[in-house]
Amino acid sequence: MQNACDHIFAAKIAVQAGRLIRRSRGRLNAGNQDENRNLDRAADDLIRDLIRLRHPDDAILSEESVDNKNRLEQRRVWIVDPLDGSANCYRGGREWAVHVALLQDGRLAAGTICAPDWHQIACTGYPTRLLPKWRRNGMKIALSESHASAECLQLIQSVGASPIHLSSAGIKTLAVINGLADAYVHSGGQYEWDSAAPVAVAQSAGLHTSKLDGTPLQYNQNNPYVASLLICRPELAEKITGAYRKIGARETFNE
Repeated sequence: MQNACDHIFAAKIAVQAGRLIRRSRGRLNAGNQDENRNLDRAADDLIRDLIRLRHPDDAILSEESVDNKNRLEQRRVWIVDPLDGSANCYRGGREWAVHVALLQDGRLAAGTICAPDWHQIACTGYPTRLLPKWRRNGMKIALSESHASAECLQLIQSVGASPIHLSSAGIKTLAVINGLADAYVHSGGQYEWDSAAPVAVAQSAGLHTSKLDGTPLQYNQNNPYVASLLICRPELAEKITGAYRKIGARETFNE
């Protein structure tokens, strides 16, 4: 059984990083991305310092730090995105989040999405109840605000859904939990730190999580690239993964 302290600790450090970002974002220069990256790094430094103080032997995989491959031999690995949806945050938007997850013995054991401007913290220690759909008819699927792939757009059309464009994997996951969307799909351009905490939180809320073709997600891999992601209400999993497999088969046939 997972130590309850890990759930609480993940939530606490995510909240502290979120507070740091909110305090400092007033100094951001929307036109200077390099300078704004200092905010990501400051949040990363805070999270890493807190983890090292409490769990000095644990490994850390973070978007903002050099990847130490010693993590591949560790039982406990923290997977962190100190500021997901950073571009949205830099321009004063609300769709950003802090992601903190713990992988233990190859399994996502704890995780937190902290979305300060959405006034929401979703933690595996206190699973968020999956809310009913807001709508009686029509499927809504969340996807990237700026990096929606042609593949995902084709998938949404195939299942007869309407898109909701949002920033941050954490925000899109919260949209599914909150009933604003029925699913979240992504293909290409993500890494383990983008999805580890959202997947942990989604699983604790009773959602389906996998790659778009239905195969399991794996974390703490040598290459942390994640090819695709599906988070959805469980009753929709087969419909979406089946449609995705048909799209892949059709594209292969047409080559």
